[in-house]
Amino acid sequence: MIRNYLLITFRNMLRNKVFLIINILGMGIAVACCIVAYLNNEFSSSFDQHHVNGETIYRVQAWHVYQGNRNRHAQTPTPLGNLLRENVNQIDEVVRYTTANNQYRIGDEIFNASVAYSDSAFFDLFNFELISGSFNALKDKSRVLISNELALKYFDTEEVAGRPLTQVINGEPKEFIIGGVFKVQPLNSSFGFDAITLWDNYWHSSNEKAAAEISWKSMNTLFVQIKNPAEVSSVVKSLQKYIEPQNKAQEDLQFSEYYL
Repeated sequence: MIRNYLLITFRNMLRNKVFLIINILGMGIAVACCIVAYLNNEFSSSFDQHHVNGETIYRVQAWHVYQGNRNRHAQTPTPLGNLLRENVNQIDEVVRYTTANNQYRIGDEIFNASVAYSDSAFFDLFNFELISGSFNALKDKSRVLISNELALKYFDTEEVAGRPLTQVINGEPKEFIIGGVFKVQPLNSSFGFDAITLWDNYWHSSNEKAAAEISWKSMNTLFVQIKNPAEVSSVVKSLQKYIEPQNKAQEDLQFSEYYL
């Protein structure tokens, strides 16, 4: 009975080709929408999930009030990183992080690249795939690690550890040695830089760095690792004592609370 019904329905559909085409297109669009929805959900739900220490890593942020509205502020004052490292024992690791678009030179080739500047423990917290060289290069101010895409584009090989790379800032060259090559992160990752080097290299001189380290107007992204979840609330409480120096330094950016 069901078979006969399906045959009759199919014959009727063949008699009306417009109806058939509309139904096929409708089903195709519906299936395509389902696939896109699934991929979008998969992309979002797996964002940054490849970092195995993810459950213990927190980003320090703040609430600030602007024109009567309470808003999130993603960056924190530069001195806060060292203060937490020195004074909050419940924190296992502190990593300051920032990015800039810099100019580089390889031979006669000059190009722009997104460069991250970070404390040396960055690769202890976050998972990257190393292709050549060593992640320990991030502990050396004279070294830089680059992505495999950058290596292939300008060297035509991923085996470039030990080769020179020149950074050009305001026309002045700064020489680096490539300490390692990492595989570029997936699209659903918070990190999309082309190269990374030690935090100290963000400033052109030691005097400039020293000034930034104590300036509450200087801002960066701040990550902390807290391995014991029971200590999180205590860390949040400790953070609040650093609200006052920030607000004294920046009258136009008043924080009401730090949070993780």
